[in-house]
Amino acid sequence: MKLTRTILAPATVLGLCIGLSGACGSKKPPGTNPPGETGGGDGGSASGSDGDGGSVSDGDGGDGGSASNGDGGDGGDGGDRPTTCDAKVADTPTLIFGDLVMLRPPVGVEFPPSDDPFTALAVMSSGFLSACDGNVKRVIITKYERDKKRKPAKLVEEFIKASLEPQGYTGGKKSGPYVDTDTDHHISLEYGAGGGSEAAVLYVAVSRRKDVDFVLVFETVPEDFGLLKPTFEESAKSILLVPQG
Repeated sequence: MKLTRTILAPATVLGLCIGLSGACGSKKPPGTNPPGETGGGDGGSASGSDGDGGSVSDGDGGDGGSASNGDGGDGGDGGDRPTTCDAKVADTPTLIFGDLVMLRPPVGVEFPPSDDPFTALAVMSSGFLSACDGNVKRVIITKYERDKKRKPAKLVEEFIKASLEPQGYTGGKKSGPYVDTDTDHHISLEYGAGGGSEAAVLYVAVSRRKDVDFVLVFETVPEDFGLLKPTFEESAKSILLVPQG
């Protein structure tokens, strides 16, 4: 039976904490329920369309001139949306997990204040408009005590089995590693639409910082992933523990 995907629900994080050895703890993370996947997805797609419209509206104002580049705008609509995009993360790091961790999130993504010691969640029903008008559906960061016997690549595999698959993320197409070092391992998983869920791509990254392992999940739609991948990679690499004392 295919489950509706609910990877970012706080209850899911609790399940992951229980499922992974040496995970975050037994306290149930507080927080409100995220929007329904189907409803949220519709909003996210609409936001993505708005982003395209935004490019066109840029063309509305000065785009007598822009349109002249495409002369008549025949290929203008297709040309407005880039096929590649440089990484665009926030200029100023965001503090998460109190003041213990800092991260440069994808531009446009905001984490609300939270006293949850194990998870940081950024979610909006329509998604966040980010780099090159790509839509970031949501971002979740989970913090674990480092297990020296478990390499980052192994933690990614355990995360997929212990958290993603029970939540309906099954049968996805897994990429090869984009980043594969002693401290960082990044992959993506693409899932088709079905079972009440829209198509989605998850960028999953493990970042090992001293005695802490972070698992970061960035969600978007397949058509925006190529634009946002550099941003997701840059953001995941930016996570750092704030020096104490």
